[in-house]
Amino acid sequence: HWALAALERSQHVAAIVTQNVDGLHQRAGAQSVIDLHGRNDQVACLSCTRSRPRASFQEELEVVNAAWMTEHLSQRDVADVRADGDAHLEVHDFDSFTVPSCDACGGIWKPRVVFFGGSLEPQVRDRAQRCVDDADALLVLGTSVQVFSAFRLVKSAVE
Repeated sequence: HWALAALERSQHVAAIVTQNVDGLHQRAGAQSVIDLHGRNDQVACLSCTRSRPRASFQEELEVVNAAWMTEHLSQRDVADVRADGDAHLEVHDFDSFTVPSCDACGGIWKPRVVFFGGSLEPQVRDRAQRCVDDADALLVLGTSVQVFSAFRLVKSAVE
């Protein structure tokens, strides 16, 4: 991440197209990053596409579900958060759990990521394709290019 940001600063790399959803390229200082599969630190409304930080959504979840959390979660449960942001819970009763809706339209929030089998956002797909079309060369790192969205870009550069 740091090396790619340095290549961008030295104008050897015009853009970074990444399948990662962790925002580490931006944290390393890269400016022109296309997050092909979205960002795990954001949520988007499925109805109006409004976006917000996942941390603020998490805070709202905790506020509106304080009683549920006190009843159902032990400190051990809270500590069992996975690298992908999920947690393993042994609770099976979610009847009194509240999922806040979008303030703007009442829609449902979801992580702003493309799940397996999902489609890329058209504007993201098109921006990535334009970068490939405008490039003199591609530097492909850290991927097997087994996911079609990335493979398609590399294939189009070869053709």
